[in-house]
Amino acid sequence: MTTIKGMKKYEAEMIELRRDFHMHPEIGFDLERTAGRVEEKLKEYDAFEIISGIAKTGIVAVFDSGRPGKTVAIRADMDALPMDDKIDKPYRSKVIGAAHTCGHDAHTAILLGVAHYISDHQEEFSGRIKLLFQPSEEGQPTHGAPEVIKSGVLNDCDAIFGLHVDTAYRYGQVGIRYGPLYAGSTAFSITINGCGGHGAYPHMTKDPVIAAAQIICDAQTIVSRNTDPMGAAVVTFGSVNGGYAENVIPDKTVLRGTTRAVDQQILLNNQEQLNKIFDSICTMNGCTYDLKHKITTPVLYNDKELTAITEEEAVRLLGRDQVIIQDHAEMGGEDFAYYCDLAPCSFFILGVSNEEINNYCHHPEFDLDERALVIGASILAASAQRIAQKK
Repeated sequence: MTTIKGMKKYEAEMIELRRDFHMHPEIGFDLERTAGRVEEKLKEYDAFEIISGIAKTGIVAVFDSGRPGKTVAIRADMDALPMDDKIDKPYRSKVIGAAHTCGHDAHTAILLGVAHYISDHQEEFSGRIKLLFQPSEEGQPTHGAPEVIKSGVLNDCDAIFGLHVDTAYRYGQVGIRYGPLYAGSTAFSITINGCGGHGAYPHMTKDPVIAAAQIICDAQTIVSRNTDPMGAAVVTFGSVNGGYAENVIPDKTVLRGTTRAVDQQILLNNQEQLNKIFDSICTMNGCTYDLKHKITTPVLYNDKELTAITEEEAVRLLGRDQVIIQDHAEMGGEDFAYYCDLAPCSFFILGVSNEEINNYCHHPEFDLDERALVIGASILAASAQRIAQKK
């Protein structure tokens, strides 16, 4: 069975790979260098059937033990974010406008550590293990998980595991959550079409700015008055664009935002309620509108049985005090959630902060305690072992 001590053998390699990916970030589905590096390492390990070109640049490495058991997948995302890296480290991003500020460089390095461990300990594994290196988790321009699912490469999986690094927990800790872990999310964009004119004569216009202001205010009642107080939800407007002069009422105003909830039905209900607000306020103000509204990620729901195994293995490897059972879901989105409709899933949080490292994901100075890579790889490998050996 996997141990921290046994995985330590691959620590230096994982750190070197993580820093290499960090220095050469790529965005969305355009991950030619990253995927090439991953495939190069997998070929070195010489224990896998390699399937490349999944969702353009994704890779699935299949280990078949030849022994009876389940088919288990472990997923890592490979893409970076379209922003600049501001960490003062030798492995700072060399690419302007691209940075691994969400830790996907670490996820990819961790899964390669798992691959190397499997290659060296083939006799410990039963069934089949599929290692998925996924593009475009960040949704630039669209999410990669649905494209992976369309390929059918995971259709035979009995379980799927994953993790995400997070500075909310310190190095040596992990967070476990039963049920919903990450919120489902939607994205919307509404263009309010009015009739512009002089700011001194508003009665001769149909003001889209006023309609936009009313929409922003009324939308807050979706959470405060139309959502069960015990069901966490968010309605956020992140972009307001309209007008070009202080004395001119514009022809149109554009609002963009997101809704989130940790219950899928609440997410759908809130989307419907928001659409009603758009329609009623625009009609009242004599405006028309064009709306784009879509679910970007569903709720990530952790299976009870798989998550119990993840918790047990984490406790075995780290001790009870280092394994924290989360009492709340996160409002962030994660496209791993799409896999939860394909097979039972378990996704956990890997602590990576210390006294000097504590910036959250998507911060330009985000970094992590690299000692955590061994922990992440150990829990993933051990959990997969446990499920795969079931007849």
